[in-house]
Amino acid sequence: MPRLSTLAIHAGTAPDPATGARTVPIYHSNGYIFDDLEHGSDLFALDRAGYAYGRSGNPTVAAFERRIAALEGGCEAATRVTGRLRLFSHLVNVGEVKSLVAHPATTTHRKLDPQTRAALGITDGTLRLSAGLEDIEDLTADFGQALA
Repeated sequence: MPRLSTLAIHAGTAPDPATGARTVPIYHSNGYIFDDLEHGSDLFALDRAGYAYGRSGNPTVAAFERRIAALEGGCEAATRVTGRLRLFSHLVNVGEVKSLVAHPATTTHRKLDPQTRAALGITDGTLRLSAGLEDIEDLTADFGQALA
């Protein structure tokens, strides 16, 4: 198994088959095209793998989440980290100004089977973070102590 420093750089990604690029591109899109109404409906209902709206994920975020999951080791690690956070709320609130953390496998994507979650890049160790208006040094320190 690769060591931590190698995983930190390469986990969760594969070289782009068309360009050979090793680094995941940064996707700035928050909207995606649907094949038809049913396709869009299935994506929003989480009945089909894919991307429907930028706040619910995009290919860049999915690659980051896979990398973190590979480093931390799954659901147990995600539970441990969220339990140690002091500044991040363990809820998802639309329009909130405070920092939030969610564990998609047990919250927003819990209805999906493991294969569909995997296709979406959501592992048992995936955490979704949303930084709020708190001081970045406080948030960094909080996350650092949670990972310790």
